[in-house]
Amino acid sequence: MPPLSVTWLVLGTLALIGLVGIIIIRARNSSNQDDTTASDKDYESHEDVVCRMVNLRRRHDKRIKKEPNARNWMMWQLWESPEGYLLRCITDVLWLQDGGMTPTEAWTKICPGATGQIAAASDEAEILRVGVRRILTVIDPPYLDLGQSVIDKVSAIAELHGGKELAAYQAGKPYPSVEWLTQKSSFEEFEAKHFNERTMQGPVTKTWFQATNFRDRFLPTDEVWLYDSPASYWQNLGGRAGFALVRQGRPITYTTTKMN
Repeated sequence: MPPLSVTWLVLGTLALIGLVGIIIIRARNSSNQDDTTASDKDYESHEDVVCRMVNLRRRHDKRIKKEPNARNWMMWQLWESPEGYLLRCITDVLWLQDGGMTPTEAWTKICPGATGQIAAASDEAEILRVGVRRILTVIDPPYLDLGQSVIDKVSAIAELHGGKELAAYQAGKPYPSVEWLTQKSSFEEFEAKHFNERTMQGPVTKTWFQATNFRDRFLPTDEVWLYDSPASYWQNLGGRAGFALVRQGRPITYTTTKMN
């Protein structure tokens, strides 16, 4: 009969092997799960939605098929992915339409290089397809080889989330609050602050992401204001200041230039 210590060593080893097996199985299930259906939550973060879009592509794109589940990617990787760019552009188009633009006008603003194709599109669905394909042609041409079906599914996820974001923002209290608006500014001042040689260098950051949304959603009828949170926020290490894009008296997006 083996010594008790040996028995415990064998049992411990077997338990460890079993635990590792469970972890591997769960990891595989997580990697292969249907991560493309709409969440039951009323709101998902931008990053959550990009993860679902990327994981859908992972099933078809051999370039990233062996990459980990997108939920394990770094934040900047999500922002710089084709899906991150598509989600931003599609959402911006919906905000432009909210400001009074037609789908043709909105997509032409986002994709000026495809003006003729967008104008020739027969309906909104075709306009979306033309716009998305134009974006992918510029940022990731091999993506087009995955087929229109994959592209349509990815686009549908982005469009659904963009609509939810727009509806939630319209129904809720704007951020920054109207009471935080301190001084009327200009689009030129905003651009000078956020799109200069220094800020355009390096990887995508949250500040760059905010500034690009701000720029692309801007309409001539909108106003640019400076905002600053109340003194109590600064005293409690939650102060924020920056630019607010105001449409019909209501901030619709913002950038942060100072915080604590």
